[in-house]
Amino acid sequence: MAVRWAVNFDQWKPDEIEWDETLSRVEMVEQERILRFMRPLGGGRYLRGANNPDAKSALVGRLLLRKASEELLGLEWGQYH
Repeated sequence: MAVRWAVNFDQWKPDEIEWDETLSRVEMVEQERILRFMRPLGGGRYLRGANNPDAKSALVGRLLLRKASEELLGLEWGQYH
């Protein structure tokens, strides 16, 4: 069995509440890792969190992996978390 999903995370523009809620759906260790992502803008400034495409990509990737595990293994999140 195979599954395929495509997500254009560039179109996803979460506000702070949506970002925090979505981030809370992954393990704490992954939250901490994603929150450390920083993309330099120059002048000592950095993109972080929902504004950082690297962080958004990492979060979406983790959620897609979780969803695929649920679909392919028939498990609910709490069963393997």
